[in-house]
Amino acid sequence: MNNNIDDAVEREIERCLDLESPRSFFLFAGAGSGKTLSLVNALNYINNKYRDLFLSQGKYVGVITYTNAACDEIIHRTHDNPIFHISTIHGFCWSIIQGFNEDIRAFIKDNLILKIQGLNAKITGVRDTNTSKCKKNVHSLEKAKKRLAELDSIYEFTYNPNSNSQFGKDSLSHTEVISLTTHFLQNKPIFQSIFVQKYPFLLIDESQDTHKELIEVLLELEDNYKSIFLLGLIGDDMQRIYSQGKSDLPSIIKNHWQTPQKKMNHRSQKRIIELANNIRGKRNGIEQLARDDKQGGHVHLFILNNTDNNTLENEVKICCKMAEITHDELWNKEGQVKKLYLEHRMAAIQQDFIELYDIFHNDNKYNTLILEGTITELSFFSKLITPLMEALLQNDNFVVMELIRNSSTILKGIESPLTLAETVTTETLTDTKKSVQKLADLFFSNININIIDILTILEEEKIFTIPPKLDEAFQLYKNSIEIQSKKIEEETVWIKFLTIPYQQLINYTKYINDETSYATHHGVKGLEFDRVMVVMNDKDKRGRGGLSASYEKLFGVVAESETDIRNKRNGKETDLQRTRRLFYVTCTRAKQSLALVAYTNSPEILKYNMLERKWFDEKEITIL
Repeated sequence: MNNNIDDAVEREIERCLDLESPRSFFLFAGAGSGKTLSLVNALNYINNKYRDLFLSQGKYVGVITYTNAACDEIIHRTHDNPIFHISTIHGFCWSIIQGFNEDIRAFIKDNLILKIQGLNAKITGVRDTNTSKCKKNVHSLEKAKKRLAELDSIYEFTYNPNSNSQFGKDSLSHTEVISLTTHFLQNKPIFQSIFVQKYPFLLIDESQDTHKELIEVLLELEDNYKSIFLLGLIGDDMQRIYSQGKSDLPSIIKNHWQTPQKKMNHRSQKRIIELANNIRGKRNGIEQLARDDKQGGHVHLFILNNTDNNTLENEVKICCKMAEITHDELWNKEGQVKKLYLEHRMAAIQQDFIELYDIFHNDNKYNTLILEGTITELSFFSKLITPLMEALLQNDNFVVMELIRNSSTILKGIESPLTLAETVTTETLTDTKKSVQKLADLFFSNININIIDILTILEEEKIFTIPPKLDEAFQLYKNSIEIQSKKIEEETVWIKFLTIPYQQLINYTKYINDETSYATHHGVKGLEFDRVMVVMNDKDKRGRGGLSASYEKLFGVVAESETDIRNKRNGKETDLQRTRRLFYVTCTRAKQSLALVAYTNSPEILKYNMLERKWFDEKEITIL
């Protein structure tokens, strides 16, 4: 076996990267194939060939990555090269529409007018205006009218999801930034021309999970400008985990595209790759190969009855058994095993943020954002309030004042903590310290505080500006007797959030930032771990919109539903297809050894099915 058989793929990509005759490509890059290396190699090739030309003509290579971590990694590996514009999808989209204020205003105005018309139609003629649905529509109508009235007064639109204080009327949402970019690229020829001239090469990592509407527009753009514009898509449809992605992307690639495929998996041991190939089946005709120096590895399936609720005890027991099977004592060491779950909800139960998770995941507007960790209002706490409390706990006065200086309405605009004494009166500084101390006393005296307890002090002391959505919910909560007495039929998402224990928000933040030993397929794309435990329990998951994931269906314990059969007949995604992809993503994170923990009401049937499919040998299955 030649570990370097994929080198020919790198040369094939290089031949595409020709300004005189660009050729778009879709690079299949499965788990552990080294797609980041291929991306960096392509960028280095462009730099060596076109750097001077790009600098002199103001051209760039656009690179869209899925996560901030991937973005930082590529920037680091390409030495912060000025001809590369490397960003996440939202950051990149904002960079190309920023400054088109009148076009943005017109787009938002048109959408608001349509929204207002739709809401008016829903409200008109309603017999009972006291229903929660009607009240919600009236509230949405008032908000839409208010935003429409404010539009003309906005001088410049802004977007910064990582800001602690940017929540004003001029701010755009994540969804709006994507929608605006899609609209401009599809409907504005001048914008299209400017874009392809500025970015003759656009490379998209994890393309299978990029917003389908944007991908479709970019494919159309490429077809219209293929003589001067190259679109490079990198990914693997088997690793698509978000519903927003374009399904079966390889099948819609045009004939003039190149479609190189990487065959190697440099990450995992051979036994893990064999299982991954079985999970994938014959999809895309892909079968990955192991390196010469990775011909071993361990996989083991542990089957438990789903009436067994001793989850944590079982995990400890399984780690002990894996240490015996693999002769690797690190299975018994804290922090050395990555535990992956079917979905965030299962992890939320284990990590104690289930109430917070359910509030946002059960709402169509936030159900994807909560998975990505990109709800702006939550960052107000995770990036400001919690760090402030941690700094106070550690008596780090410099960090405390830095946070207050950057975000407080009292000290905002002061250039340096060292100039505080010259800029702010002693009285103001003393009052600020007292206000912050009140917040600290709340934290340190009561571990069971709720979000509303924090907002109460923030409003009283006016330390920071409360984000509008939170403030609106806070005012409703305070002023509505119905809400305070819990008599209303349906609370808004943010009013529900107010009553959540703050500790749940802290737990969620640690989890989403990968500061625990737990994760899901959403949070580990592109990551790898020596020892992985995948926990599967359909009892703890909760699907949305009729689509879920079911390991018992994947393992043949539960039959496909009528909905699955109907979806399959209509060319729509089924639970089984989605589960197979999620299972593939989690299993392929493992480098050395993999423990699979399946809870079911039919352990013997599950074992029989796995042996029949030849996914596991008899010695690799244990019923506990």
